Amino acid sequence: MDIITHKTKTDWGTYFYFIEKKGIVFGRAYIYDDQPERIFLDSLSVLKKYRGNHYATKMQVIREKFGKKKGCKYAYLYVKRKSWMRKWYKRRGYVFVEVKKDNDQYIWMKKPL
Repeated sequence: MDIITHKTKTDWGTYFYFIEKKGIVFGRAYIYDDQPERIFLDSLSVLKKYRGNHYATKMQVIREKFGKKKGCKYAYLYVKRKSWMRKWYKRRGYVFVEVKKDNDQYIWMKKPL
């Protein structure tokens, strides 16, 4: 998969944006300056007409490898508690960490890299 990556530095850390060159799949990740051992994965999305072709899985692998390359030991993400996405991440090695503090409909999950 041919990916374009963009980096934005903020006062708290760095955002990383990943998009497949044809715009089929998009993902975002961020690393806080005070938590360099963790990459937080966010906003994984696949165009509806391309779903079921493993683009999300490929993007997930790319983001995890990127985190490892940046020296992160864990990938973190949050997901809706009662959704198919929770099971999808679990199949990929993510485990429950805790309920998201500001919204108990979501949980934090993590995976060692």
